[in-house]
Amino acid sequence: MQTQEQQSGAQMSSDPVATANTPNTVADTPSSTSLSMPVDLTKVQYASFGSRFLALLIDAVVLGIVGFVVLVLVKLVVTNEFFVNLLSQLIQLVLGLGYTMYFLPRTGATLGKRAMHIMVVDAKTGEYIDLVGVFLREIVGRIVSSLPLALGYLWPLWDAKHQTFHDKIAGTIVIKSPSTNN
Repeated sequence: MQTQEQQSGAQMSSDPVATANTPNTVADTPSSTSLSMPVDLTKVQYASFGSRFLALLIDAVVLGIVGFVVLVLVKLVVTNEFFVNLLSQLIQLVLGLGYTMYFLPRTGATLGKRAMHIMVVDAKTGEYIDLVGVFLREIVGRIVSSLPLALGYLWPLWDAKHQTFHDKIAGTIVIKSPSTNN
């Protein structure tokens, strides 16, 4: 005879047949933005300068809000203004890099890019970029894009694939999300 705990445990265990049809990961759910296969590079539509710019603004607002909250918390603990400023810069750097390192390899898009229905993919394979690609694009490439006079950020205005310098360095393209490609 089973005890009360054994009976409730038996009720909680799941049927293998029932769970076979149940998604196990976020990538298995229909609403997921996970890329199940590479994007067909012959059918992509490159993201416009305007959509890229708006995505950047949205990301800046998101990171600004999070950074502000963290800065307020730091000011509650640290009273020396020099250290507050130093920590503020370090926190913004870590937040910005962590934000892109989290989102780009997983979904190809930050929150701003998702809102604008655009994504970053490898220009040769059509797949999401890996952490090395994120580093090349977001650290090395953005420094180069900023010099001289942020010319690299304006480059998509006349580039055939709408690439910035940081896209070219990392071997990426920014495209309209496949679900919005009509």
